Amino acid sequence: MKAEKNCALLLAAVLAAGAAGCVQPSRTVAVPEEFRLQGQCVATEKGVYRVKNDEDPYAFRLDQKRIFYIDWDGCRETLFCTKEGCTHDTEDCPAWVGQGRMFGTEEDGSLLIDQPAEDGDEVWRVAPDGSEKTLVARCPAAGEGDAFLVGKNGTGIWSVAIREGGTYSLMVWQQPGQWTEVFSAGEVFQWPQMVRDNAFYYETWDNESKRATLWRAVLELSAEPERVVEYSIDWNRILLQGDAVWLADGRTGTISAKPLDGTGEAVAVCTLPEQAREHIVEPIDTDGSRMVLSWDGGFWAVDLSTGETVKIPPAGVDASGYALLPAYYIGSAGGQWALTDGYLRSREGIQYTGEGIRRTPRYDAQPCRLDREALLDGKLSLTEIRSDS
Repeated sequence: MKAEKNCALLLAAVLAAGAAGCVQPSRTVAVPEEFRLQGQCVATEKGVYRVKNDEDPYAFRLDQKRIFYIDWDGCRETLFCTKEGCTHDTEDCPAWVGQGRMFGTEEDGSLLIDQPAEDGDEVWRVAPDGSEKTLVARCPAAGEGDAFLVGKNGTGIWSVAIREGGTYSLMVWQQPGQWTEVFSAGEVFQWPQMVRDNAFYYETWDNESKRATLWRAVLELSAEPERVVEYSIDWNRILLQGDAVWLADGRTGTISAKPLDGTGEAVAVCTLPEQAREHIVEPIDTDGSRMVLSWDGGFWAVDLSTGETVKIPPAGVDASGYALLPAYYIGSAGGQWALTDGYLRSREGIQYTGEGIRRTPRYDAQPCRLDREALLDGKLSLTEIRSDS
């Protein structure tokens, strides 16, 4: 069975909304600088592609996923298919993903789709305008255990093969068709971060020592992975953005940065106030001089030159009284904007119990366009995404 089916880290949830119509995005989308692997989004300055289940999310079906496109300017989500007469329910549809996922991009802006096959993966290329979908390669499983694709370049199609016990190998699939093991490691593979500048960034965790390591593996034959930074699982959280990996320490309140290429040492940038200590401090977004962090159930805008903080007001509260804060990761952010869960909408739903069926309130996340500049400045500015249905 593929890792896609049984490994939660590769199934990061995307926002739920209704079915969308078959309309072409308003502009040609620029090639992203990087591709984030932990989610089903590819964001650019003009819009964002995302994979989501086109059926009722409460039905828990995994075979009806499709690609949708959101235009930042119009705040409008459409099904990513312009194929005339398409029924959108077979692999011939450019938007149809089934049980698959996006895993990369081409230089012309085409999306690369990984769809599970009988014994491995099928790699599909979707045209930037959603007009065409073509089969690129059929790759059998990359050795024993689970495997998932992480990127494609001139050398071939790259995959991480998870071995027994969680150790792993980096493999490359080359035409006319064979897997080559580039390297194998004894650490337990934990979390894929992104592919950028032809390098794959990922984490390994040592649960015994409570230490995690961020690695950088250049996608070339015979290239060994390089250690970028090591940190505490219990107290540190990281953010890969710009040319740096940012580290937040919940014990000392220190925010540090280290070059993403692994050179040099981590340098302390600022120290947060006492109120941030002894919490898990999570870096959310940064422009290099400002940063948004979360701790103790709140979001804070931080001036990295002074360490001064401003608490960001929530969009409201949910049915239980908890603050509604924008939920997004940096892979869903492009240019000035980010795709986020803005707040919850209530509607009538159905709950199945042992004694029958009863009607109950149901709360669905409302997709919104978030203004990143405003957020870094300590303000929350959201615009609802309209979905064609």
